[in-house]
Amino acid sequence: KEFIRNKIREGLIKESINSYRINDIEDDNLYNSILKQSEQLSKTSEVGFGSADVFGVLVNSENNELVGATWIETSGNFTFHIIINPKYRGRGLSKSLLDDLMVKYKEKKEYMGQDYKVVVNVVNDKLAGTLAKYYGFKTMEDNGHGGIIMTN
Repeated sequence: KEFIRNKIREGLIKESINSYRINDIEDDNLYNSILKQSEQLSKTSEVGFGSADVFGVLVNSENNELVGATWIETSGNFTFHIIINPKYRGRGLSKSLLDDLMVKYKEKKEYMGQDYKVVVNVVNDKLAGTLAKYYGFKTMEDNGHGGIIMTN
């Protein structure tokens, strides 16, 4: 939330973009709309989502448009996917979603133990650089399909 407030102050995003964990949305109509939009957004991904569930979302409150979302799968490793709606890319919005994912991961790791790892398929070199620089991720392998598998 603080990251979003800073971006608003810097004029990089509008005040109308809000960050939520999907299960914290109390308005049933908004919840259902965001789930439907996230389903459509996930179809734009270059990688499959397996059994991942929607976790965090960014929503433009002016029109209830989904700005970006994360999906996580917690069986085995903590695997996540992140997509920003193409209309909103290039504004640094993924950082607030990543920050929330890392909080959730730390909660799960405390419960699951030290061997519990984060794994992410990255199809964007810029995001791979962000994960390495700010979150300590390292490249495990190139998946051969234009993506990089990373872990921390």
